[in-house]
Amino acid sequence: MSTSVTKLAKAWGLSITDARDPVTVVIKKEDTKGATCKDPEDCVIARALKRQMAAEWCAIFRSTATVRFAGVGKRKARLVRYLLPKDTRDAIEAFDSTKRFKPGKYRFDAPTKSQTLGACRERTAKRPGRHETGSGEIRRKVVHATSTARINTLRLTHA
Repeated sequence: MSTSVTKLAKAWGLSITDARDPVTVVIKKEDTKGATCKDPEDCVIARALKRQMAAEWCAIFRSTATVRFAGVGKRKARLVRYLLPKDTRDAIEAFDSTKRFKPGKYRFDAPTKSQTLGACRERTAKRPGRHETGSGEIRRKVVHATSTARINTLRLTHA
């Protein structure tokens, strides 16, 4: 699983862990001012998460949010992964296409047992290859891209 977030985590010397508890983030009108559409690091929700959770950095994608918390005392800095429920995803997609975001409460879920990074890695390890079937025949995966897709490259300037 090599994504822009995992590459960034590696550059920081951190590992990504799954959230243990869900979080509710309150989006205020002030979070919408100056927020950038289709930018996972500077969208409305990213600004609200940084403000409310005292996060150093975060990236909000269609189905996941990754938040970096600073190390305090003996506790090291860490990256925590949350899953976005459908209503939060819909609000993000609406913001990316219309530049409007309705203030309110939005939930971020902790992954269930089958959605954890460990479970995903186990399932991937069981597969014979990225797009191969058991017979060795390669099947191409059709990817549907939309114009409201979020930028998938993160800035490596965060230290």
